Amino acid sequence: MSNSSNSLDHLSAEKKRELLAELLQKKAAIEGQGEIPSEYCRFDQYPEYLQLKAQQAQLLSQGIRNPYLQCMKGLLRIQPKLMGKP
Repeated sequence: MSNSSNSLDHLSAEKKRELLAELLQKKAAIEGQGEIPSEYCRFDQYPEYLQLKAQQAQLLSQGIRNPYLQCMKGLLRIQPKLMGKP
């Protein structure tokens, strides 16, 4: 990595001040844009999640239930067996 001060040695004090002011303006502009959109930070605002919720609402409005992970109501009377033992 080269030493950046060597490349600035030939500049006058006034030019160095102008360069510094320009760099500070660029930094301020970048920092102003640095805010991360909330849809990237909050799960309930992810575009994919919102799309899934819209699909679920559309299916429910047509009377189609989710075939995956259905909740079972009541007690199960069947016990699983492994090698003939409950």
